[in-house]
Order: sequence, then C-alpha cells, then structure tokens
Amino acid sequence: MQENELMSLYAKMDRPVPGQSLTNDPKNPQPFERKPEFTSIHSASEYLFGLIIDEDNYVPLMQAVAGGEPLSELAQVLLFKGFQEGKWNPDLMLLLIEPVIYMFLALAEKIDVDPVIYTDEDIDEIEDEETSGTKFEEKALEKIKGIETTTTPPPGVLTNKIKQQMDSLPEIPKESLLASPKGTEEEEEKNSLLAPPEK
Repeated sequence: MQENELMSLYAKMDRPVPGQSLTNDPKNPQPFERKPEFTSIHSASEYLFGLIIDEDNYVPLMQAVAGGEPLSELAQVLLFKGFQEGKWNPDLMLLLIEPVIYMFLALAEKIDVDPVIYTDEDIDEIEDEETSGTKFEEKALEKIKGIETTTTPPPGVLTNKIKQQMDSLPEIPKESLLASPKGTEEEEEKNSLLAPPEK
C-alpha cells in the first residue's frame, strides 16, 4: 500500500481526535469522571454480590460458570461495567478482582460445579495489557493465579452479610444449568439474515 493510500485510510477512520476528552463539558462529566459511588472494598463487594444474585442475573451467570466460562472473564466484565457506570475508580476495580472471583467460586461450589478460573491465554493477555497507562499490577496477577490453588477464601473476603445471602439462595436444577439462557436461540434465529422473512 502506498503512503498516500495509507494516509487517506487513516483520515477516513472513525475515531476520536487525540485530546478530545479534554474538550468535554466539565459541567456534564461522564459517570467515570465523577466521584465514585463506592470507596471501600466491603461495600463494593456487597453491592457486587447483590448484583450477581439478582433474580435476573443469577441463573444466566451460573449457566455461564457451568458452561466453562472463565471466572476471571466474568469478573472483568462486571468490574469494568461498574467502572464505566462510576461505581468505583480503577484502583478499587483492581482490588475487587479477588473478592469477585471468590464469590463466583463459592456460588459454583453451592451448585456443585467445577469452574474454570482462567485460561492461560487470558493471563498472557493480562500480562501484556496496559490499564490506564500502567502495566497491570503483578500482585493482582499473582492473586488470580493463586486462587486456583485454594478454594477457601481468605478471611474478610466474603462478609457475614454475603454468607447469609448465599445460604438463602434457591437451588438451581442441574438441567437448567445446562440449558442456554431463555430466548437466546430464538432471538439469534429471528435476527439471522438466513431466517425466512416474517409474514
């Protein structure tokens, strides 16, 4: 590809201009630019556990765990979404990785499922990934690797409130764990370009 073609390709790409975030209206900041809602691990952990066991989330999340979805990826999705919503800052997000994975481990033990904590490829990506301009902290990485050697959470990771909520959770039948989440297959078939036209 010639230099002129390459320059025109770069010019057409739809991406923010460097420094564009600095021109945002300071009176109307994004949720993650405001003061975070949670500043302690315990309150954020209790919020996250409540979110995980919410009736709309609990069964689909346990189906994902039973289906072999790595717990590190589930934790990453939950924590990054919370950061985008302004629930916590990046530092607290890193500190919450271990408690969230232990929550998933405890729930997996409750439903008698042997979970996948992480895949080797995930760890390789994390080691190379940059978060907010700095390398992912090696201590957090070692914690994720160390979780696989023990299923007993360290003292204080699961609070008494979380343990009480866990005891009151309903049983999930094994057959529903192996089923796909409601409506996903029908929606995929309905939205497929190869599906027959609706009358």
